[in-house]
Amino acid sequence: MEGISMLSVVVATYNQSEFLHQCLDSLLGQTIARAEYEIIVVDDGSNDDTAKIVREYGDDIDAPLAHSRRKGLVPACTTALEQARGCYVIRVDSDDWLRASALERLLSAAATNTDADIIIPEYWVVDGGQPEVVRPDLENVFTWMAGGPLLRREAVERAGGYREFYWEEYDLYLRMLCRSARVVGIDSPVLYHREHSASITAREDDRLRGWRELAEAWPSSTLCKYGFHEELT
Repeated sequence: MEGISMLSVVVATYNQSEFLHQCLDSLLGQTIARAEYEIIVVDDGSNDDTAKIVREYGDDIDAPLAHSRRKGLVPACTTALEQARGCYVIRVDSDDWLRASALERLLSAAATNTDADIIIPEYWVVDGGQPEVVRPDLENVFTWMAGGPLLRREAVERAGGYREFYWEEYDLYLRMLCRSARVVGIDSPVLYHREHSASITAREDDRLRGWRELAEAWPSSTLCKYGFHEELT
């Protein structure tokens, strides 16, 4: 990678070859100039066709990275952030995809709100039927997605990056908020979020353990200050 891009798009993937083409094609089909953003893909030790698919894209992927064995989502995201050169970072899960104007809309919001550290967009949920628009509550961190928000890279680094939590995104957002991160929203969906039985959050037992983990790590006063979730007790 040469120079510094305005935006780093991070895709951390493990055994999602079924969906990876759609994800990567959506990143390459954006309405902004390709020079304005970089694409970083971390293959976290997949044993399906992920590596083959990544190779097919050649130089279209600015940083094709790979772990020789599976390390987990957080180490994969950390590997990507260590390579990121953009002023802003956006995560896109490999089973999700962006609308063509997604990056343009997010960067436009960043240009309008130059002191914003977190920009929260709307998104679509896709579960086999008609996509439905979800509007996150800016006052409730637990309605924010891991993939889709635009984050100021410097603010992410100041907060310490991702830590080993099941809900790694909420742990990061909370640390950013505790450091007075400024949050703005945009009234426009930018990402299609696919819900399916193989997704990480589909497993109820794991999900509930994740909420308990978060509750043990954070004071209840902080959790209540920044949001509410019915599974967080």
